[in-house]
Amino acid sequence: MMQYKNISKFGSDLLFIYLFPGDTDFRGGSRRKREKAKTHGSVVRTRGAGLGINYGQIANDLPIPSRVAVLLESLNISRVKLYDSDPNVLSAFAGSDVEFIIGLGNEYLVDMKDLSKAQDWIQQHVQPYVGRTKITCIVVGNEVYSMNDTQLIGYVLPAMQSIYTSLTNLGLQKQVTVSTAHSLNILANSYPPSAGTFRPDLA
Repeated sequence: MMQYKNISKFGSDLLFIYLFPGDTDFRGGSRRKREKAKTHGSVVRTRGAGLGINYGQIANDLPIPSRVAVLLESLNISRVKLYDSDPNVLSAFAGSDVEFIIGLGNEYLVDMKDLSKAQDWIQQHVQPYVGRTKITCIVVGNEVYSMNDTQLIGYVLPAMQSIYTSLTNLGLQKQVTVSTAHSLNILANSYPPSAGTFRPDLA
């Protein structure tokens, strides 16, 4: 379960953190084999889990990426999900220990079915930065399966396959994994997690 908490007011930009999957339960009460969470200020720290943020950029008066890099370093944030592959952000974090998940938007999916176009995208958006910036994953598409666009849904798997093949051709497949992003809308049942099921129309 992801738990959001405010952690810092930086200029006019309010950042949020979430805890990457770990053995932590924020609903209260006991949980078998749970690590004890330690709270420092308003940041929750847990052994065995990384601390990260979603880095959104659709807002006004945002701090420049280099200032964000300093802020995240001061908060010991080690993972970032970027909704695109902004070169200014990736360059600003060069040489840092922050691991990046970068996004490939839904508008690119139809083109990414073409292996040559997928490889061009990797060579332009990943290969120039992966040597110094820790890009660990590419998320292909965003919550496509929660939409009613059957044509777009049909593009997701071929696009993922082309991206993975391109990474392999460039020798990057061991550094960078490929995934896609889903909303909880794809689940018919989500609690408790051990009883989670997908919607019948998607399973």
